[in-house]
Amino acid sequence: QQPLMYTNKKSVEPWSWERDIQLNQLMSQPVSEQHVLYLYGINIRTCQRSKYMENIQHPTNPNCFVSIGENRLYSMKSTGNIVRDRLGEDPRNLIKDDSTVFVGLRNLGATCYMNSLLQCMHSIPDFRQGVYNWTKVDKADLDMDIIYQLQLLFAHLQLGEIKYYNPIQFTNSMNLSTSVQQDTQEFYQMLVSYLDDTIEDSGETNNFVKKLLTGGIEYVTICSHCQNKTRRRSRFYQLDISVKDLFELEECINNYLLSEDIEGYKCEPCDEFRHVERHIELIQLPPILSITLLRFVYDITRGDRVKLDHQISFPLVIDMSQFFLEKNLKLPTEDYIYNLKAVICHLGMTAHSGHYISYIFDENTQSWWKFDDINATECDDFPFQDNGFVSSGYETPYMVIYQKEKFREVDTTIPPENVLNRVLEENNVIMENAMTYEERSAKQASSIDDKNLTLKQIYEMLPVPQVTNKFYWISSSWLSDWIIEKEGLTSIDNSTIACPHGKVTTDLTKLKRISKESWEYFHSTYGGGPVLTNKDMCRKCVKAYFANKNTIKELQEMRKNVQSDTLHYFQTSDGYYISKTWFNRWEACTIEDLPTFDKNILGDITCQHGNLVPDIDSRKCVPYRVWETLADYYNLDREGFKVFTTSECSICRENSQKEKDIQKEVEFQRSDEKYRLSKLLPYDKTKWNLYGNCDYYMIPNSWVDRWESYITDYRVQSPGDIDNRLLLCDHGELSYDLDNSISTVDKSTLPYVLIERRVWRDICEIYPNSGPEIVVYVKQYKDYITNKVFLYNIDPSICQQCSEARKQGDLIRAMDFERKTIKIKDGDASPYSFRNNDCEVVVSCNTTIQELKMLILEKTDIPPIDQNLWLDDDILLGENDRTLKYYQFVPTKKIVLRKTPKDISNSYDPFPHIGTQFGRTNVGFGDTKLVTGPRKFDDSDVTDGVWKCSACTLDNFDLDATHCELCETPR
Repeated sequence: QQPLMYTNKKSVEPWSWERDIQLNQLMSQPVSEQHVLYLYGINIRTCQRSKYMENIQHPTNPNCFVSIGENRLYSMKSTGNIVRDRLGEDPRNLIKDDSTVFVGLRNLGATCYMNSLLQCMHSIPDFRQGVYNWTKVDKADLDMDIIYQLQLLFAHLQLGEIKYYNPIQFTNSMNLSTSVQQDTQEFYQMLVSYLDDTIEDSGETNNFVKKLLTGGIEYVTICSHCQNKTRRRSRFYQLDISVKDLFELEECINNYLLSEDIEGYKCEPCDEFRHVERHIELIQLPPILSITLLRFVYDITRGDRVKLDHQISFPLVIDMSQFFLEKNLKLPTEDYIYNLKAVICHLGMTAHSGHYISYIFDENTQSWWKFDDINATECDDFPFQDNGFVSSGYETPYMVIYQKEKFREVDTTIPPENVLNRVLEENNVIMENAMTYEERSAKQASSIDDKNLTLKQIYEMLPVPQVTNKFYWISSSWLSDWIIEKEGLTSIDNSTIACPHGKVTTDLTKLKRISKESWEYFHSTYGGGPVLTNKDMCRKCVKAYFANKNTIKELQEMRKNVQSDTLHYFQTSDGYYISKTWFNRWEACTIEDLPTFDKNILGDITCQHGNLVPDIDSRKCVPYRVWETLADYYNLDREGFKVFTTSECSICRENSQKEKDIQKEVEFQRSDEKYRLSKLLPYDKTKWNLYGNCDYYMIPNSWVDRWESYITDYRVQSPGDIDNRLLLCDHGELSYDLDNSISTVDKSTLPYVLIERRVWRDICEIYPNSGPEIVVYVKQYKDYITNKVFLYNIDPSICQQCSEARKQGDLIRAMDFERKTIKIKDGDASPYSFRNNDCEVVVSCNTTIQELKMLILEKTDIPPIDQNLWLDDDILLGENDRTLKYYQFVPTKKIVLRKTPKDISNSYDPFPHIGTQFGRTNVGFGDTKLVTGPRKFDDSDVTDGVWKCSACTLDNFDLDATHCELCETPR
């Protein structure tokens, strides 16, 4: 037979019909050599790989060598790609094409905000040299020294030979998460503050941060009553200006300097709270002036940040003297001229997503450059149009950096010697790798080609030639590992293809039949075993296989005949009863399970006395030949139940009738109880219908629930006598305080109920051992859904000690709840109006007051600042970081919403220039080394008796406050 190349896409092998014909012929013959050859697939045609057609693997063919991993030997993947996988990217592709091209920074996940700012700071030679001049680095741990890593980063940007630098060590030194997007303006503020504080703490006199980046402003406050003028000076690293409803940079700066009216300001000369006017005056500008356009606005109606993406124009050259008062102009006019140096843009439609890039003007090339992470490209023209947008799309300017025109830059910047040497050494390593890469790749390519050629030759020798009867067996999994060159490949392991008799298994999916030449190569190269040849095919396994096949064939015939005989059989005198349940399960089981199937054919139709049960529905009538077949197969040692001649068990019939009579009596008793105790089934269990000057009896609510189940479900047992000791304490007194019940809206949640005297007497007649009696004499009752008033006497009396302990335990359990719907009541709404802010929200015990206010905001559009929440209209929920559990809130209590009398919603526009996050949770830089301790409130934080919120920029007058009055951000 000639080898064939099979491309059949069907799940059934192409030769399966031939195999079926051979199997039918062999089943009727004694086991011989033909049976062995058939079972081991010796005569199945060989599958070899085709160049032109799709190759399909046939797992049950031991002569199939297709799709076992050989595709990698013939794949279209070039040797060059394999070399690249092993040696990595060609370093020649990482080297800059032109020495005048700038070096980019790799984005480590979400660090575009950092990359764009660092490129801007590096472009300022004086700032770069100031960083280089810092000598007090931590030499013991340079990897975690922030300023040293900044020196190294700047040196790579200045002198690096590759297209981009990986700033991973710089972020590690700051303990900065690279997977969290931050605000580039906040990063600027934190980084510059860290450098400033570090230089100041070191005692260094030449502080380049103060010299280059620090300016001065003055807060001027004028009392409208006494005209007293107070001045407080403050310094800044950047001007944070509002852009809401403004479209030009000059207009935004003028708006920043405008006067504002403040009510309730404490005037010291007047010693009274007065109306004052306050404005800002520019005193001194730094050589490098950074201006932030506050585009991320805190929307108090949504409790979230939104982006203002409208157009804002800004000039290439700006005269800052126009924003100074004449008395504050201390320098010549030309010293107030500033040129645009850099622009950082935010790309994105919302405040919760986006990307940062920067545009920088280079003095050497006299052109603008765009820095987008690893890419640094030169722009043909000034990238911004008159409208303040990049012409390509939504690249909205966020930070603009101006440089004083008269500011003299340093001529050259030189890194520290140790930093310079390290950068030059890394450059040399890269250049050497680039020079030797071609030689190393050629060696790898030659090795790969030689190895592939050997593998192909061995692979093509695998099929057994038709002219020989000598062949070997090998594990298909080991062969596949060899072809794919699996790492750590060991010696041949043929133990997985050995049968229990030490020969070859008949499971063809585990083995392959290979030629003598290929086996000798494998065994001499890798060793292992056991060696299994054409003489090791197991005849015992072959005999067992065909014996099992004959058994299965017989069982199939038997079940087919049984099913055919019972399909249209009608009950006749020669029929027999068998268990209907057993027969259904017998039909459903597999052929392989029939020999071990349950033999109890008469199962549930035989009673305990050995007779036929009276239940007709449990039987199935089958013809005599079916009964005889099943009885013979399962070796039944008893007579069956013949139709018409077998009588049902008289004892079981009599017992069944007695059970029916007892059932009727029980049903009658339950109906009588339901009628006599109908008062225990009120239409509305949440209410009590009590009257004054009447006696009532207390019983456990749990007993009422069991009794209700008993009368509605015949399978439930009687609840038995009432045990009122459940309601009493160890002192023999009542352990519940009835005063709490009148305040409970849903009375069904109480552990007890009050019933009338007549109902109690009927219960005692039916359940005579009920007790002890707990009598409640109601003097007056009102309720009407807890309008309260409940006067009573009770016998036995209430135990105050146990009652209080139980009440505390119930409260603790009730406070621990998850996802409960609670009602918020509008306390300001008129009881006669349908227009109110009532709502329902889903909360848990660990929900904070701030989170609750945000949920109410979604339902009512009332900002959190305008929400006063009261528990039961009595306790103010005033601490926003506290949870409902802290206030001992349970879902049965009510929360009343009242608006805050003081309305400051429209006094200020909150702009989140600090802490803006691109996610719903403001992570900030709290866990980084940029924050070295508690925040210091210097002149820039507390000015003129106010402190500025870092999240929304609101000026807060309460110096003792721990949270912002508007956005409630912690101070």
